[in-house]
Amino acid sequence: MNEAQKEIMKTHEKFKQKEIEIENHYRDMKKQLGAILSLSTTMMKQHNKCLNSVINTMNEIIPMITLSIGLNKQIIENITKPNDMQE
Repeated sequence: MNEAQKEIMKTHEKFKQKEIEIENHYRDMKKQLGAILSLSTTMMKQHNKCLNSVINTMNEIIPMITLSIGLNKQIIENITKPNDMQE
């Protein structure tokens, strides 16, 4: 083999090695992105559960609060009515 062919072979080997490194890096990045996506999906599911729980709790509590406010209004009106009549 002459000198030019040896240089070509060296360059070819360098490119092959670089190609292998790039493929390995790509595989690692793909695994990392998959893990990130899986974690994000799990977090979104958990957030949705929490939001549903909050919404359900609010749907149960708001009618009770509304009723309590209405009753308090009636009580206050009943208490102040006799005072209004005396004046």
